Amino acid sequence: MRRIVFLMLTLLMLIVPVFAQVNISYKVDFSTKYYPDSKKVNFNPNYYLQFTYKESNINAYLDIRDGSWRSYLSFSNVLGLLNIYFAKYYLNVEGTKALFDPILYSRLGGLNGFQVSLSKPIKLTATYIPRQIESDVDFNLGRLTLKAETLPMSGKFMGLNIYGLYDKDMLNMIDTYVVGAEANPFSFLSLFFEYGNNARQWAVGGYLKPILNLTLSGYYRGDGGYKLEFNLKDIIPKLTLNGAYFVAPDSANYMYLLLVLPPQKLGNIDALYGRYTSFKDYDVFYFRLSSTIGKISNTLRIYKNWSFGAGWFDTTLPLSFEDVITLSF
Repeated sequence: MRRIVFLMLTLLMLIVPVFAQVNISYKVDFSTKYYPDSKKVNFNPNYYLQFTYKESNINAYLDIRDGSWRSYLSFSNVLGLLNIYFAKYYLNVEGTKALFDPILYSRLGGLNGFQVSLSKPIKLTATYIPRQIESDVDFNLGRLTLKAETLPMSGKFMGLNIYGLYDKDMLNMIDTYVVGAEANPFSFLSLFFEYGNNARQWAVGGYLKPILNLTLSGYYRGDGGYKLEFNLKDIIPKLTLNGAYFVAPDSANYMYLLLVLPPQKLGNIDALYGRYTSFKDYDVFYFRLSSTIGKISNTLRIYKNWSFGAGWFDTTLPLSFEDVITLSF
């Protein structure tokens, strides 16, 4: 049945381009994983069919993979100031700099919902994520997040941005608000302050660029949590070194160092090493080599406690050797 549905959708997408400006791409990848601890080998083929439609201020996208589908539909610059976005999985909810974490899309935990944003005279974004709860009677306990920023109006004055966020989590019956202000008095310096009604209370932080290629950033929160980060670029052309150290009483703590090398003859290389502390300490690392020849690409990964799907720590993943061959059409 899955193959029949896939073929029907493929035929439909071949007919649609006659009437609209679209882009269709097909991709198949073959993933081979070896787990040294258990000495097991896993081979997994995956197929992807992607359909994109772009016409003036309308953007539609459909991604079919392994019998499931995800999509978005967006209308931009409506009446010169409004953006509307509907999504199945492809949705990010923007947070604040320290007191409210963003709710990010990942392949492991997709977000469905819709988002409406106003671009002027202030920036105003409203996001609603529906959440169906099954019980004797079906009802919806979704999540509503509103964020307002004055940057379009006040940015000419030292890059000043006064912002506020309100989040209503209907499932857990939690209402959160955060207010803050950020200023850029100099091109090499930015400062911000936030205050909220959650356990983190307040935060102060910013970034400093002591030299052109180096950025130092961080913040300190009222509950004792803090984050320090640096980003070093192009000391050697196209080499990037990024590191962070994060401590907080209300979540897991972590540190990492990420290295991205300049393009090599073999391909692109990046590597990460870190420590993740939850109930215990975990070593986290990965090495990745990616190369492309025409429409064929190959990715070699060696990793432990890292999810490439989520782009973040995952302490359930054992030491793994993986090679992925991808064919694009």
